[in-house]
Amino acid sequence: MNAIVSAQLTASLDFAGLKAATANACKVVEKRNAVPIFAHMLIKGRPYGAQIIATDDDIFTSTGVHGESADGFEALVDAHRLKDILSTADAVESVNFTRDGDRLVAAIGSVNFILGHAIEVSDFPVKQEWLGQLSKSDLSFKMSGADMRRMLETVSIAISTEETRYYLNGICMRFAEHENELHFVATDGHRMVRFAMEPPAGAERVSQSGVIIPRKTATELHRLLKRKGCSDEITITVSATGVAFLVGDDVLIESKLVDGTFPDYGRVMPSRSTNRASANATKMLKALETASMAIKGSGSGVVRLNFTAGKLAFTCVDGDASTTTEVETNGTFEMEAGFNGRYLIELLKGVRGSVEIDLADPSMPARFTDSLDDRLTFVLMPLRV
Repeated sequence: MNAIVSAQLTASLDFAGLKAATANACKVVEKRNAVPIFAHMLIKGRPYGAQIIATDDDIFTSTGVHGESADGFEALVDAHRLKDILSTADAVESVNFTRDGDRLVAAIGSVNFILGHAIEVSDFPVKQEWLGQLSKSDLSFKMSGADMRRMLETVSIAISTEETRYYLNGICMRFAEHENELHFVATDGHRMVRFAMEPPAGAERVSQSGVIIPRKTATELHRLLKRKGCSDEITITVSATGVAFLVGDDVLIESKLVDGTFPDYGRVMPSRSTNRASANATKMLKALETASMAIKGSGSGVVRLNFTAGKLAFTCVDGDASTTTEVETNGTFEMEAGFNGRYLIELLKGVRGSVEIDLADPSMPARFTDSLDDRLTFVLMPLRV
């Protein structure tokens, strides 16, 4: 009996913290996974409690949970199963784990859950070359959580989902030396969004050719930044093959970079035009959403914009709907151009002030900027109407 007791390892972890950490893990771990190890998360004892680690082999997420754990405590748990258990269990102060060989028991209140499995903890893939390179990198800088969240919620709309051009499946982060700016850019070939900011100290060492942050990594980081009580500072570390985001002092996302070359977006960036209009983004969005109701569910989704003195009319090409909104134009700006209605709506949702529109010619890309945030530039390719 003494030998059995001595083999047991225990951990007592904060219920709310474990629930949040498990939810973080499940955003990375696929619910149905052909490789069993990637359906599990690692609970690793730490002096402060435990570290919850999950991966899909390309992204690692790590969240600290307060509590107590025995020296050497480690356990693999089916991430989604534990998430379901914690979601339905009554809230308690702590979850108590007992591991005895392959047998793992979680005690939540008066209920015990057996979570044992045959997978060895040593099989969990925490030793990878790209992770090792990232841990040794000295290229690190800090950025405010508010700026990162603003960037992600605007730039992410243009990330491509086309797998053949995999180098567009993410956000390019690069130091633009000539402008002395840190750029975040995404494009799907039909639209582009650029977020250009003053480089934080240390960011000037980011590659001028750019590194590409994968779409899934950007999505998970954005979700974390929307979480209530999230830290206002992020530490970003970059290597030749990976990028890490430390959110506050308890959540870490480490990710492989997209292995590819991002296109030279500067070549397609329109310059400021003599044909310029300005409109209240909220009113323009409402007018556009009203007009676009005629094409929801079918049709090409093309919206015709007709600029005349002081007016901007929207007409849905595939539907019998049109509406107008007031605009300010420079001189006698009169022009008609077609754009993807959904892209326009998504763009306008990211504008905080007035939307400034530069359109040199109906056949040329249009430039949209935010009067209250000069870091943002949106570019839309026109459509034939």
